[in-house]
Amino acid sequence: ETNKKILLYPTETLLQNNVNNLKKNNHPQLDQNYNFFENLKQKNKNNVLVKLFPMAESQNIKKIWKEKFNNVNFADSFSINPLHYYNSRVVVLNDISTPLYELMYIGIPFILVSDNKFNELNTKFVKKLKKLEKLKILHSSAIKAAEFLNKNYDTINDWWKNVSKEKNFISFKNALFIEKKDYINSITKDLISI
Repeated sequence: ETNKKILLYPTETLLQNNVNNLKKNNHPQLDQNYNFFENLKQKNKNNVLVKLFPMAESQNIKKIWKEKFNNVNFADSFSINPLHYYNSRVVVLNDISTPLYELMYIGIPFILVSDNKFNELNTKFVKKLKKLEKLKILHSSAIKAAEFLNKNYDTINDWWKNVSKEKNFISFKNALFIEKKDYINSITKDLISI
């Protein structure tokens, strides 16, 4: 089967001295992806491809990954090749960011691993997001997420087909994508009012 890869796609990692306001997933040493990777079965680790955020600091993050684990494969950080998604059995995200929207749109299986409380987001949206925990899409524990993937790796497409039909999944997707017949006029009015 061609789609064997587990694409680990961490969000932007911030290298700065003042880390008081950073979330764990933005911290170069505390990112939950390390715990996630560490707790995967070896056969699944062999299928991981890490796609770092396309920024200059990614070389430093790559160095940290290599210090922690000597057997990690990396995708080209600056490649915008969508085949990284399409050639993946599942994508692992750690934040609400552009890749989440892209994956929801194209329908590639993914899980979101984050212990963030999402206090910075709209409360109504967060309620919809939190309902994805029951579907095993959202995981607050990197270890439990790795256990889930270890258990379901071979049947992840069947799992995805089922969860993507669930009411809570559809509600979340509808919160991300607003389809209006008069969308151009609506967004034009919004932009003019800014």
